[in-house]
Amino acid sequence: MLTNCMNYYFFNKKHHLFHLVNPSAVPIALSLSIFLFVNVLVDSLYYSFDSVSSFFFVSLLLLILCINLWFYRLFKEYSLLSVMNATVERNYVVGMLLFVCSEVCLFAAVFWSFFNSSLSPSIFIGALWPPVGIASINPFKIPMLNTLLLLTSGATANNFYYLLRYTSVRYSFIHNNFYASFFDQWQTLYGSLFSTIILGSLFMSIQAFEYLHSLFTISDSIYGSCFFMATGLHGLHVFLGLTVLFFIFIRLLCGDYDVTQFHTLLTTCALIYWHFVDVVWLFLFIFVYIWAF
Repeated sequence: MLTNCMNYYFFNKKHHLFHLVNPSAVPIALSLSIFLFVNVLVDSLYYSFDSVSSFFFVSLLLLILCINLWFYRLFKEYSLLSVMNATVERNYVVGMLLFVCSEVCLFAAVFWSFFNSSLSPSIFIGALWPPVGIASINPFKIPMLNTLLLLTSGATANNFYYLLRYTSVRYSFIHNNFYASFFDQWQTLYGSLFSTIILGSLFMSIQAFEYLHSLFTISDSIYGSCFFMATGLHGLHVFLGLTVLFFIFIRLLCGDYDVTQFHTLLTTCALIYWHFVDVVWLFLFIFVYIWAF
């Protein structure tokens, strides 16, 4: 009997500090939704957007749902299983840094293709950059506006993070009524995050307007391919960052947000990612827009 108890204790007790996730259908659903969204997005660039608009919005909503389900499972594991410790937090940070490094390599490949085509234009495109027959976009109109919007969103995101980390704010729900100390600071906290989401959404909306009214498409020589590949890939990253920030905002409104634990770690990772998106856009604005104008 004692041996059976010891065997049960040995094989059922976790002998490490790491968190092993349970089987879930969310990762495969997220992968399929990303695959569907990217395919519909490419079709909308090659063909008329009106012909794929319904599929585009369905795939977009499915992608948003899967991303929010993913983060909901993370919060559920943290809240119910209490898996968060110093080792798990360090793994989250290392994983986020490795993810950003992989994204740097991805954009480096895109910029490599752009510089390879622009520094030594082929005779098949007239030995010019932009190629003959391509009317490039004026960088000091819509792109300049988008740059101001994205940089301003980075400033509001920093303000939100500063208030979240360095302000003594606590709140509670009592009979569905909201009570908070430092109410003015909480208004600024909500306003900063909400402004970041609004500015990022405006950026994507203006980017879509630019795509719809562009005089060239992704199939117009190497210039169109590089332009839409670089800016479109950046737009997808902005969308992912907005989805994470929107999830943080919803959890903040629901009161399920502990400013000292995992939620702050998620916010830190989200802010690192958002500023990475800002830096990439500055490179795009300088080289893809201004240099090619």
